[in-house]
Amino acid sequence: MSNMGFAILWRNWIYGVVSSARPSILVNGSITFEFSYSRGIRQGDAISPFLFIMAMEALMVIFKNGCNNGVFQDFQMPNEGPLLFHLSFVDDALIVGEWSVSNV
Repeated sequence: MSNMGFAILWRNWIYGVVSSARPSILVNGSITFEFSYSRGIRQGDAISPFLFIMAMEALMVIFKNGCNNGVFQDFQMPNEGPLLFHLSFVDDALIVGEWSVSNV
């Protein structure tokens, strides 16, 4: 599995944050006991948007390298506009390319 250029220490920090979370609940302003869960990151977790952005950045680097190496053909906007191979907004990504069998 590729580490995508992230240092081992940094990856260990992220893994530690994700795997060692122990939440507790406030009941009438008092903290209850901590408990653990094993289903991983959920929507609404504070680190979720950060990890999504990191994953999307890695995916976009892969597609950019594919465009540069001729593996993927990006889309030329009309009237000599920019080359386009992706659009990202909040937690959505759209991959855009020339209509061809090789791009599929």
